Amino acid sequence: MRRSLIFLSFTLLFFFLCVSLIAQKLEKNTPDIRLKLEENSWDFGYIPNFMKVSHIFHIENQGRDTLIITRVRSDCGCTHIPLRKSWIGPKEKTELELIFDPSKFHGPIQKAVSIVSNDKDAPLSDILFTAQVGLKNPMIRLNPEGILFDTLTSSQERMKEVKVENISKSNLFILVVQKPEEFIDYGIEKFELGPGEKTQIYFKTRPPLPSGLIRTSLTLEFSGLEKIRCTIPIQGFVSK
Repeated sequence: MRRSLIFLSFTLLFFFLCVSLIAQKLEKNTPDIRLKLEENSWDFGYIPNFMKVSHIFHIENQGRDTLIITRVRSDCGCTHIPLRKSWIGPKEKTELELIFDPSKFHGPIQKAVSIVSNDKDAPLSDILFTAQVGLKNPMIRLNPEGILFDTLTSSQERMKEVKVENISKSNLFILVVQKPEEFIDYGIEKFELGPGEKTQIYFKTRPPLPSGLIRTSLTLEFSGLEKIRCTIPIQGFVSK
């Protein structure tokens, strides 16, 4: 009887050791891929409906194996979503640019973009974005509401400006939420406006400019009795 118990004990011990080794081998062979979005939502705030706006999302692979993004899809044809690269090595990052065409919309909108990847734990990652399209901003007036540089050469410097007026009844404080891309310099004359006061935002191209269509945005937040956002689209074409 005692020998039987000893044999049974050794058999169970051997069984559990085998199970443990198999589990470790399976875990070792399982790809370690973890897609991480630095942010999964974006609010453009108030935007005009005659120019496209854009925002860049940063994607990181926090795993030890290669992250492969097989598809990026939108629930609307109004959104273009170019991806800088689809194969991302361990600890590497890439950029996903979201370009929204508001020309067929008026009023508040909410849209979604889905990222399909080989991350087994989260094969589908969603990005949400919102905007107030073509509506009158209750706190500020922009003139113009967007910047168009027309046709430029790669070495050309050109400046444009937007006038900002506080049409609310309280002091407003301006915060920059998203800067334009590096080929556009900007400056804000003053960051605090009393009721009825105005300021100017200057935009200047910074050579060398990338050839083809250039598109970026400046997103601002205005804080007073309430808080709102607005995005100023910036666009131009650079000849070769």
